[in-house]
Amino acid sequence: MNSDLKNNTNTFWQLRCFVFEELLSELENHFTTINAEYMPIKGAYLIATGLSGSMRFRQMADLDILVKECDMERCSQYFFSLPQSTPRTYYKENYRPYETQFSYKIGNYHAAVEIHSQLNFPERFVLPTEELFSRAVSGGGLRKLPCPEDSLLIFLTHAFTHFFLEFRETNFEEIGLLLAQKGFCWEKFWASCQKTGIVGFIYMVLRLFEENTKVLVQFPKRYWYEEIQVRIIRRFGYQALPRWYKRLFCELPYIKKPLSMVLRKFESRST
Repeated sequence: MNSDLKNNTNTFWQLRCFVFEELLSELENHFTTINAEYMPIKGAYLIATGLSGSMRFRQMADLDILVKECDMERCSQYFFSLPQSTPRTYYKENYRPYETQFSYKIGNYHAAVEIHSQLNFPERFVLPTEELFSRAVSGGGLRKLPCPEDSLLIFLTHAFTHFFLEFRETNFEEIGLLLAQKGFCWEKFWASCQKTGIVGFIYMVLRLFEENTKVLVQFPKRYWYEEIQVRIIRRFGYQALPRWYKRLFCELPYIKKPLSMVLRKFESRST
């Protein structure tokens, strides 16, 4: 990447962070109005905590907010009713019935916002919203922030849903920032990780991170199948591996209920 393109990319990222930071401030007012706790996750978490300022660039198409399932209906109805909002997908009519999507006008910019009541289908992995809120720390007002360990776990479970399609070049940088957070505890992280059902995948990604950055990770044990996958990815490169290989050997072995996920996809395409 030449220097001009790098500078343009960095400027675009900084401008997007500024807009999303302003948007988070407006969302705080709205969640206060309806008295609902909320949790910025993924890129929104980086912006809410200031970690985004340490990244030169990161892809970020929308602002992701997690709410408790009991608040999902009124949050969706409220944001859809705002004059500055353009409804996209109502969670009850979405292929992902835990996700409401809308566009929010802030200044001259239309920002995409997604409100989630859970991170993904429980057939894929397990990371209950209730547990995330129970371990959360205060971000001021009704804003809750995932604890340092959960911020990394949310990132890694999200990476799992897209691994066969892409693995961003900024992922290792982001992992490093999340690991370096004050108070991060490996023992707590692995305890929560075990419950997700995809601990092997998480081990594999953190091993790739360790080899790429030379930052040591405290692993509870060695996973031999995943070590083989790490060697294959290191030998041929992630981009060179075909999607069918990544789906068959790096995704399917960990999906909790793969048949249920396949059926969901067929049902969504037939409707």
